Amino acid sequence: MVAIVGHLGKNRRRSNPKPCQHPDLDAEEGRGRRRPRPKAGWGMRYFRVAVIITTFYSLICNGHAACLTYTNRVYVTGTLTRQVFPGPPGYESIARGDTPEIYYVLKLDPAACVDQDPTDRELPAIKNVTDIQLVLTHEQYVQLEKMLGRRIRVSGTLFPAETGHHHTPVLMDKAEYGH
Repeated sequence: MVAIVGHLGKNRRRSNPKPCQHPDLDAEEGRGRRRPRPKAGWGMRYFRVAVIITTFYSLICNGHAACLTYTNRVYVTGTLTRQVFPGPPGYESIARGDTPEIYYVLKLDPAACVDQDPTDRELPAIKNVTDIQLVLTHEQYVQLEKMLGRRIRVSGTLFPAETGHHHTPVLMDKAEYGH
């Protein structure tokens, strides 16, 4: 059956088995059963949910995550690596004659930040800290050698790079470690 429906003065034709039946009801399946709605709006709905979850996660993980501090012992986890840096006299190139300096560096994942010390301007805020040079004793170097390439947890006190022997923006002194 074809019904003519008036809408704002214009006639429109639509195919409808029963003129009084709601368009969402399926006549072939029986009265009261609804046809599935088109999924045109679902993509946007999922997108909105994804945006909300991503925003919430970023606020929790990044926006409210506490930065490390210079004033207290800190605990960080990362991969222990051994790196060779150019030392004296020029601290620029081993190939050009600078002495090689071998240090253990903790590679952080994810990166961290360090808050500025409010009582000492010499201890600046540092963002996106991915590497921390460990200041170790000879015995600690020997003990940690078997841990190279592994993820370990280290605690200690932080200080900013001050000399040519400091090769990362932040270094850790008084390091203690666990497996």
